[in-house]
Amino acid sequence: MDNLDNIVITDIQTPIVVHSEKGRRFQMTDRSSYGLSLCASGQITYTMNGKTYISHQRNAVLLPRGGTYTLFGDAEGFFPVINFECKNFNCNEIMVFKLENPQAFLKSFEALKNLFLNNKNHLKIYSGFYELLNKIYYENLEK
Repeated sequence: MDNLDNIVITDIQTPIVVHSEKGRRFQMTDRSSYGLSLCASGQITYTMNGKTYISHQRNAVLLPRGGTYTLFGDAEGFFPVINFECKNFNCNEIMVFKLENPQAFLKSFEALKNLFLNNKNHLKIYSGFYELLNKIYYENLEK
């Protein structure tokens, strides 16, 4: 996490919400961009390089560009995802971040999604995404 505070976002794709069915297994090979995934409901288990990572409402998951992993739907649910490109960031494995107030993060996601859908103000979009990353960073600093 030491380089998350120096990340430089170069592109943000339209935020999406992915529906995951219980029992669904999916293989991701050479992921095309970084992804920040939240959880509105449900649970997914990711497996990468023999390690498992759990996505649920109190965790945000950062998926690495170029990553190859499997995911399994432990419980049906909806997972808001923001795919992005960046520099000054070195991440080659899945990262999990604890969220103290997951509803605040979901609200920030909805605001970003609405900016993309309604007015496409790039300054507000980038500002909103940096704010989201900043909240994640400060909630996960070693105390």
